[in-house]
Amino acid sequence: MRYLHIFITIFVASSLFAADDPQISDFVNTISNACKQQDLQAIRDHFDDLDVSKENLNQATASWTAMMSGGYPEKGWTLTQISFVPIEILKHRISDQEKGNMPETTRQSIEKSEQEGIQIYNQMTQAFFQDGQYYKYNLKVFGFLLVTFTNGSSQTSRMFPIGYNPKGAIRFALLKETNG
Repeated sequence: MRYLHIFITIFVASSLFAADDPQISDFVNTISNACKQQDLQAIRDHFDDLDVSKENLNQATASWTAMMSGGYPEKGWTLTQISFVPIEILKHRISDQEKGNMPETTRQSIEKSEQEGIQIYNQMTQAFFQDGQYYKYNLKVFGFLLVTFTNGSSQTSRMFPIGYNPKGAIRFALLKETNG
């Protein structure tokens, strides 16, 4: 995933992303405010737990707990940005012409991140096999929140898929077990 971060950073820097949809903007702002206030319940209120096992719900909660009050802050990581990214970015490829003037190591990093992007796109849009079980997201994923942390000059990000629930509200999509 570290190469994917390079890819997303390059793509975001070369494109102006604006969440033109007010519902998306409101969702990002709500989650950003909940993170600033370390309000885990406000985050959980935006999970869609339809068909999700208690174990998978607990894993999703544990991820947010670690970011807001656990391992991340304890190790000096600071939340710096939450942004919406359309899922199509994961399929974006930089043309060979654009890569032409880049150093070889940069081109290799971009190509690796493009491959990782396709793998993540596939995991977010179709069933996948992991640890002896098939999984897929419980909502049709249309994008993700990219949550970015910094620690000195280092940076890391986490991706959280989002989709519309049956009532039309944006919610975090969670993994559910499936038959494939």
